[in-house]
Amino acid sequence: MLPRIGENMNRILRKTKIICIDWDSTIINHESLDRLSIIMGKHDKINPLTFNAMNGTIPFDQSLKQRMDILQPSYVDLLRYLDYACVSNITPNFISFYELLRKHDKEVYIIADTFHELIRPYLPHININMNNIYANIMYHNNDGKYLHYDQNNGKCEIIKHLMVKHKTNNVIMIGDG
Repeated sequence: MLPRIGENMNRILRKTKIICIDWDSTIINHESLDRLSIIMGKHDKINPLTFNAMNGTIPFDQSLKQRMDILQPSYVDLLRYLDYACVSNITPNFISFYELLRKHDKEVYIIADTFHELIRPYLPHININMNNIYANIMYHNNDGKYLHYDQNNGKCEIIKHLMVKHKTNNVIMIGDG
């Protein structure tokens, strides 16, 4: 039995096989691109763009492009982010919540507006299959210089895909996006 979290939520969870969870400020306690911008010394330029996207002042796609144009994180920058990525940045109780969902045969997916490269360092702590992560992807040349990124199809489209894949209309999305 799922823990007492309210009878309505228990009823919804019992009927739902697919649980999708946002990454930034949901599974981890920060916005990963903002944290990367701090590491790179570019936070003063990135933070206003993140803020404006989260408040709907500018479209998310536009904000992401502007932030990536400013950051252009090299492979070395991503390695520096690795030094920051640790279990203490995971939202309290997330790991036990995830394990509980898996124990009750829920398919758990991460649907993120951030990048695989910023999620990957946390995977040893979370133990989620890479195939269950939908996120943007960065590309670098052989010297580690940032080239470009591919953006995922958006959370709504990914959820529609999962509904078809699992032949269900019952999906729960947890997070702010």
